Amino acid sequence: MNVSALLIQKARTWKKFSSTERWFLLQALILLPAIALSLKIWGFKRTHSLLTYFLPPQPSPPLSNSPDRLFTTANMVKIAAKYYKWATCLRKSLALWYLLRRQGIAAELQIGTRFEVGEFQAHAWVEYQGYIVGDRQGVKQHYVAFDKLETKLSQNLSKVESNRLTFPILKWRIEVELLLCYARTHIDTTTALRIEKLLQTEKNIDWKYLLQQASQQGVFLLLYQNLITSHLESIPKDIQPQLQAYSQIKTARNLFLSKKLCQILELFKNHDIQVIPFKGSVLAASAYNNLVIREFCDIDLLIKQEDFVQVKELLLAQNYKPRSELQPWGEDFASEDDKVHIDIHWQLAPSCFPYRLDFSELWQRCQTISIFNQKVITVSPEDLLLILCLQIVKDAHYRQEKLKQVCDIAELVRTSSLNWELVIQQSQNLSSERLLLFGLAVAWELLQIEIPLEIKQKIASDRIVNRYFCHVKEQLFIVDNRQNKIFGLFDRGLIAGLYGFTLRGLMLLDRSHFLGKHNRYLVGHLFSYMFAPNSRDLKYISLPIYLYFIYYLIRPIRLISKFVKSSSKTNLILPKKAF
Repeated sequence: MNVSALLIQKARTWKKFSSTERWFLLQALILLPAIALSLKIWGFKRTHSLLTYFLPPQPSPPLSNSPDRLFTTANMVKIAAKYYKWATCLRKSLALWYLLRRQGIAAELQIGTRFEVGEFQAHAWVEYQGYIVGDRQGVKQHYVAFDKLETKLSQNLSKVESNRLTFPILKWRIEVELLLCYARTHIDTTTALRIEKLLQTEKNIDWKYLLQQASQQGVFLLLYQNLITSHLESIPKDIQPQLQAYSQIKTARNLFLSKKLCQILELFKNHDIQVIPFKGSVLAASAYNNLVIREFCDIDLLIKQEDFVQVKELLLAQNYKPRSELQPWGEDFASEDDKVHIDIHWQLAPSCFPYRLDFSELWQRCQTISIFNQKVITVSPEDLLLILCLQIVKDAHYRQEKLKQVCDIAELVRTSSLNWELVIQQSQNLSSERLLLFGLAVAWELLQIEIPLEIKQKIASDRIVNRYFCHVKEQLFIVDNRQNKIFGLFDRGLIAGLYGFTLRGLMLLDRSHFLGKHNRYLVGHLFSYMFAPNSRDLKYISLPIYLYFIYYLIRPIRLISKFVKSSSKTNLILPKKAF
């Protein structure tokens, strides 16, 4: 059909409409793009408030022909939506709700959610006196609607707008799905329904595996707390005493380390040394609002590098001994009985990671919390979020990532009023935006946190973050003895190893200064893993010290022979594209 014939057809269709239908169609054609633009810029909450503001101050009396108006308005919105491929259910429902309200029809905007084969889904529709307008009448049978839109919808609506940003869901074991549902301090209605559905298959739950994963992932206390609060009867009675005892041990450990932290901080304060504790008990107190549900095993402190000599002398005087070699970013200490470990940092990661800590700036933005009625200084929520995202990328780099780190990010986002503009700006200034996106992507996908639509779009558009996320997610719940070194990736074969190795390098790349100092460190770091001999090379063949340089030639030979063997045994499946 040519253009002229199409225009004639449209004109004839337009003539068939009544004046009222034409008016509603014009309004819908204008309203839909306006709502789409507003949602993109301001989000749902402000868009909803803006539409409410333009409604008449006094509700108009209901029209006598309300049923006809309902169908007419809904039909015109549906026709207008055909001209806009991006007209989602939310945008259409907002437009229909607004047009009906302007006519004095007390329509209600509804949002429903459901889990379908492990995937979160959401849908928006309009109701009038219990009748669903402009949508199939059975929609309530498939989606659980929120009772109070204004209070609950703003927390869940971004998922409706971002269905196209949703990551593919791996088919995890039922125990892993349960763990993900329980690994949070607040269980919402949707998650509670998911738990009930999973527990209906109670006979199929491998409790040993579930508890093993919880312990390995560092979320045993969260799991136990939620189980005894909501589903105590689901725990097999024969393991309840052991779980209680294990929980008490971990709780006592948390309280003991929290008390030690207060003593150490008091010691440094008396000697005028500025110290910023982070993670551990301060993270439990600030993000979880509870010292005994977030597991930790040491005390992490940030200091100025020039204060390290004095800090070390104070710790030695308190019978703490170094438990590792001095690193370019800090040193670890242990008490005489090895019950207390203190990690001293002036940087948080090796030079190959883009984030570089500026203690003075952190100190200026610090906040105060209370632990055992003692005021403790800690980093601001915005700085802490960047630090937590750096930590999970760093540990994923060395194949040591844990669900606990995801929970830390999720709880911080849930409990803090973050200045997102400042967070994004700081991440860009520190060349760490990709680290931020990765940390938030993991918490968003695994624990369904609410993050701004702008950040979701950034995540969706960054292929490296997406592919690295899929790569890490595949390995997160594997119970094995993963090597600490990233060359353990090559145990899966040459191609898979190169794929993971390249992703790690791209994740840490400073895109703003391609030939800068950081990228030179990064190249050196990657080459050291490729060519520097390790303990396996030394065991491969024994040489005298004066012939050590030959190991640099032996290493590639050993790796090539290893790759050839592993590649012949492995059927490689590369991770699927996230979007």
